Amino acid sequence: MEFRKIKAWARLIFTLVLALMIVLVFVMNRNNRTDLWLFYRFEQLGVIWLIFATALSTLLGYWVVRGVRRAYRDVKKPAEQPRQMPGDLGPKPNPPKDL
Repeated sequence: MEFRKIKAWARLIFTLVLALMIVLVFVMNRNNRTDLWLFYRFEQLGVIWLIFATALSTLLGYWVVRGVRRAYRDVKKPAEQPRQMPGDLGPKPNPPKDL
């Protein structure tokens, strides 16, 4: 078997196991409830909603941090490079020398 096929099968198996674990966590916690204090007391909050909120806030936080890092890099980048005039294609090639 080729390495590419092994890699593809390993990735597929890993994805399926991860999806099964996520489904299992949700199924096992569907009837569980908890009390939560987050600047307000939430009583008997479903654990599933808490898992959803945690996952969503983590993704949003990741996207915000990634966007800020990209914006910072874009702002920092032009200061390091010399400015080019519009239509400037860089240095002109040397003309051929007549023999």
